[in-house]
Amino acid sequence: FDGKVTGEVKAEEGGLYRILIDTEQVALGGYKVQVRQVGSENEKVSEMSESKMLRVSSFSFALIDFNGDNKIDIQDWSIFLNNWSAKDEFVKAKSDLNGDGKVDVSDFSVFLTNFQLGNR
Repeated sequence: FDGKVTGEVKAEEGGLYRILIDTEQVALGGYKVQVRQVGSENEKVSEMSESKMLRVSSFSFALIDFNGDNKIDIQDWSIFLNNWSAKDEFVKAKSDLNGDGKVDVSDFSVFLTNFQLGNR
């Protein structure tokens, strides 16, 4: 964050990598994220990747309480999946939980994260 290296990971055999960043000390808001590769054999450093925007936000119970019963449960899960897979774009848009104008795996991730937090 703020141009600083926040973590390092080792890529898997096929090049896939994952990183978990603790955002507890990070201000809420949008952040531009970029990565680069450092070769392990010759320490060659790649150019920075294309930037991606990430948003740090607080837990939003209301966001995933789809039936408005003040509980997060299997009924909300069912409504989310129904909306997420709907052919009707208006219905489908109800599952755009990250507000990027698309309904995709990112919204699924937002739902699952909030579902887990709401059921602790």
